[in-house]
Amino acid sequence: DPPGPYAPNMNAWMIYGPFDLSGATDADVWLWHWTKTEANFDFFQVLSSGDGSSYSGYQISGDYTGVAGNINGWNKWDYDLSARLGDSSVWFALRMASDSVVACEKSIKPIPSPNSAMKSHFTRPSSPHRPLPIRPHPA
Repeated sequence: DPPGPYAPNMNAWMIYGPFDLSGATDADVWLWHWTKTEANFDFFQVLSSGDGSSYSGYQISGDYTGVAGNINGWNKWDYDLSARLGDSSVWFALRMASDSVVACEKSIKPIPSPNSAMKSHFTRPSSPHRPLPIRPHPA
């Protein structure tokens, strides 16, 4: 299991960018996530931006460690960046947000797809089971 628990009042971001999708014909990012949060109060978000400040995307909340298709609690997420095709300045972000009450466990492992615009900046790990914890940035 990933390290935990995560802290209350968390607002942790992992941001990569900007990168250029102006000449891309396909763009997505694969990531493995092990998600167990306080349902409907704490969230794991996968986001993108065209300006580095306004982000949009998807979020999940709750216990995803037992969903169909998981591998020891790990689930694959293919985040489609096709809405950003043609943009010369794109950001990709992972965000963990928690409220002030309950802390559970959360960890992610980003794995770029073969067609990812970021593939030259990441290496594919030998196993999706090595967690990369999201920690708040030190003040």
